[in-house]
Amino acid sequence: MIITIQGYHDLPIAFNIIHEQSDLLGMKLLQKTQLITAASELMTNMIKYANGGEVEIQASYMGRKKIVVVFTDKGPGIPDIDLALTRGFSSGKTYGIGLPGARQLTDEFSITTTVGTGTTIKIAKWV
Repeated sequence: MIITIQGYHDLPIAFNIIHEQSDLLGMKLLQKTQLITAASELMTNMIKYANGGEVEIQASYMGRKKIVVVFTDKGPGIPDIDLALTRGFSSGKTYGIGLPGARQLTDEFSITTTVGTGTTIKIAKWV
């Protein structure tokens, strides 16, 4: 399922879908909480830095059962991924724990970005 994220009012829709898909796969509460926390951070970044984007949520039964969430925006991109993934670094006025925290809370994390074009982040949490 693909959800368009234009503002904070769209986040509960994505959270509900992640929760429902997690329940269908039999995900434990701690795993769901970690996934929703990571997704919340990434969607908040999309709103703050890229004026929104799209979130695709899917349950995967291929191999290991997992929830896969892909965040795609057409924002400014990330000039230095390694720096952005460093705990404590922030391009805004935040604590700089968002991207590194999302990576730490998930079992799979990948990021593709092009300055001036946008960013795609894919995360997954295993059951």
